[in-house]
Amino acid sequence: MLERPLAVLKFGSSVLQREDAIPVAVHEVYRHLRLGYRVVAVVSALGKTTDRLLSLARGLGDAPPSSVPLASLLATGEAASAALLAIALDRSGIPAALIEAARLRLRTWGHHLDAEPCELDRGELLRA
Repeated sequence: MLERPLAVLKFGSSVLQREDAIPVAVHEVYRHLRLGYRVVAVVSALGKTTDRLLSLARGLGDAPPSSVPLASLLATGEAASAALLAIALDRSGIPAALIEAARLRLRTWGHHLDAEPCELDRGELLRA
């Protein structure tokens, strides 16, 4: 049996401007599933969430925040978006697995705040 192709869909903050835009992502995932794809949906934080989190961090003092804790704070925006999308998919009858980067052994290259993915555990991704 041939393996179904994999589609990676990226939903940035320009698409997910507010919570009420999540059904757009659900529809796009469903459209690709109907076409026979397995889907990996990658999301950004909703709308201005990243800007709000940056503002909170900057409000704690004059010195720029350290990149690792700041990256961890900003990742909470993506985590919330991913959870909301998974909930919306589930409520629409579309099975969804919420997978964290650590589970995939995702490795990146570059600065913590502007890194590029370079490696992941493909087997774990396909199992999920």
